[in-house]
Amino acid sequence: MTLKQIKQDIHDKQFVKVKIAYSFSVEPEAYVRLQEIKYGFDADGNEYLSNNEIKAAINSMSGLTTKQRAALWQLATGPTSARRNPYDGKVGQQVIDTREAEKERGDFGTSTTTLSGDDSFSQEVLNQILGNW
Repeated sequence: MTLKQIKQDIHDKQFVKVKIAYSFSVEPEAYVRLQEIKYGFDADGNEYLSNNEIKAAINSMSGLTTKQRAALWQLATGPTSARRNPYDGKVGQQVIDTREAEKERGDFGTSTTTLSGDDSFSQEVLNQILGNW
């Protein structure tokens, strides 16, 4: 996914994923950077990223903690299982639980994400993502 596509989809799933990543201390720039570089790690060229290819992309990013890497990996690979998270299965499960809570709130995968006044993350991060690139 390109940065342009992320910006176009910011009010939908990508915004919620950035929000979840942020709750695990992953700066929006790091999330976007992974989206920009990950297909460069598609070793077999099949346009499908294996868990190992995603891990290689994350490992190429400097300055991330194990917790941040675990959160990014889980967001990139999906909510099915944290057991395979090569960085921290406990953090992976927390990401899955957070995604499920967002779904239950109705904020995940909808055409718009409510930017309520009590959500200080929303405006700050939205401005950061849209303003810095």
